[in-house]
Amino acid sequence: MLGTAGVIVRSATGHYAVVWPLIAVAAAVALAGVGITRRSLVPQVLARGAAWLVLLPTSLIVAAGLLGGRVPGADVTALAAATGAALLLSRPMLHTKEAKAAFAPKVFRRWLLAGSIATAASGLVAGAVATATAFEEPALALGFGALAASLLASAIAVVRMRAWGIFLGALSSVVLLVTSLFLSRVEATALAVLAAPTLLMHLLPVLVARWTNSTAAESKVRVSDEAMVAPAYVPAHHRIALDDLDDVAMDPAPKARAAIRS
Repeated sequence: MLGTAGVIVRSATGHYAVVWPLIAVAAAVALAGVGITRRSLVPQVLARGAAWLVLLPTSLIVAAGLLGGRVPGADVTALAAATGAALLLSRPMLHTKEAKAAFAPKVFRRWLLAGSIATAASGLVAGAVATATAFEEPALALGFGALAASLLASAIAVVRMRAWGIFLGALSSVVLLVTSLFLSRVEATALAVLAAPTLLMHLLPVLVARWTNSTAAESKVRVSDEAMVAPAYVPAHHRIALDDLDDVAMDPAPKARAAIRS
């Protein structure tokens, strides 16, 4: 990841002017390189979100170049290779005993972790947009800054097993979808992509788990029809009889004993 940050810095400073948004991206990737080595899940999730933001576009560029019969650029290939290797090598850190003890939902653990990583990536994208538009469109930058804070807080809260993280992310996603209705097709698609991780990978698994648990609880309880008809207590009737009444009457200490027959 540190090598990836170096490649981005070189690309940002290789022209006549310094591309400051790329410098900010390089700083975020460098921090992600430090966070991806930590045992705690929060820096792991944030770092992997930043890594995926680099890996996805670069891998698509490399794949498109190879399919088109062209040799991809060295910088793009290095970014894809370094980021992919970092994600692959750090993957066991998400499933250590400490990580499983810190984040232990009953079901959908991998899916919820992936949702937090995707939500963190969406938050970082919103933060990048806020940074890029801070001087030209302050109002837009403020909105995207608030969105970035909300998505990042939701990703961190879910990893820390806080239920309000689900609701915060869902609320942010609903606001994004409503806002997308009043924008152009390209802008609406971008907002829908930002809203998708929380809705599909955080809210949906929780709803499925609740529905499954309620269905299982109903299926385990069955009231028999016989229980509604038969009484709960059935009295037992007993009869005490003597084997031989004549022998008992003649002998004060009868050898025949009383027999209790049900």
